[in-house]
Amino acid sequence: MAGTIAIFCIPTMSQAPKSVVQYHENFSYTHTQRGKVIVIAMLLPMFVSFWGAFTIPSQHNTLLVVGSVAAVIAGLFSSLTVRVSDRFLHWQFGFGLIRKRVVLAQIQHYEIVRTTIIDGWGIHYTRRGWLYNVSGFDAIAFTLKDDKRFLLGSDDVQTLYKALEKYIPKA
Repeated sequence: MAGTIAIFCIPTMSQAPKSVVQYHENFSYTHTQRGKVIVIAMLLPMFVSFWGAFTIPSQHNTLLVVGSVAAVIAGLFSSLTVRVSDRFLHWQFGFGLIRKRVVLAQIQHYEIVRTTIIDGWGIHYTRRGWLYNVSGFDAIAFTLKDDKRFLLGSDDVQTLYKALEKYIPKA
């Protein structure tokens, strides 16, 4: 008589999956700024590339790649969402593939500043630290306790500054 053997493995404590501790955050500030200029700047190469991919057969693959890269850039930098909770400063671009957070207790200094056209938009290193921005020239410059510096662009810097003041008192 043919039969089936079932083997059951019961994990020991060392093999059991570790539970994930999640901290529920209440955000006292949330704001999304749209990156209209970046999106508009990417629409032209995106549409020209997709149109060319179907009208110039010899360059089909190359133009599809160029159009796709422009579409991804437009999606990634279509917006910048900034959130402040009682423990963290969070920010993310577009649909959230690029995101960062800083522990509020690590922030030593912050101030409202203006960026220049030379500082630009996007994510890159400037003379004042890393810049995270999708549009405009208003930002908050941060200095962390380990002397790292960064700028976070926003079209709502006054409200963001007030939200930070709740958790990080000025010296």
